[in-house]
Amino acid sequence: LVKHGYINAIIGLPANLFYGTGIPACIIVIDKEGAAQRDGIFKAFGRAFFKQDLNLMYEVVTADFTWTVDEGDKVHVLDSRNKIADFFEQRRGKFENVRFDDVVYHHAADATFMTYRMTGTDVATGEAFAKVGVERYTFRDGKLTVKDVYSRPAEIEAPRATNSKRGV
Repeated sequence: LVKHGYINAIIGLPANLFYGTGIPACIIVIDKEGAAQRDGIFKAFGRAFFKQDLNLMYEVVTADFTWTVDEGDKVHVLDSRNKIADFFEQRRGKFENVRFDDVVYHHAADATFMTYRMTGTDVATGEAFAKVGVERYTFRDGKLTVKDVYSRPAEIEAPRATNSKRGV
């Protein structure tokens, strides 16, 4: 249920609510339909983002879509198609081998949160980088209306050992 984003809310109930048992209980509110719709929006937005295709992006965002990127030392408020295009242009060619790992979606009633780890290489310096972050998404009329991004530098993990053996 969590993996597919079907949980819309968890309501904690007090102890001793039910006769014969003192254990607390909870009500889990499941929204399978809404999760499927949000999943489709995320996939379409992700394709548009990685292709940097504004026409594709504006098929799944509202006309007044606002994307805020907090990089710690600078906050970018991208509240128009032109500002998003400029942001893409500023970043084009700056990073390579970018990967998002440990991506987890947390669906709430009025927003969806995504936590992640991002790694890649800074083209200008050749240095590897890593960031961890959280993104907050809100929706209106079946489209993405706000995306807030908060990230910070993270430790670069050592490459994982493999079980493969070299031939002798």
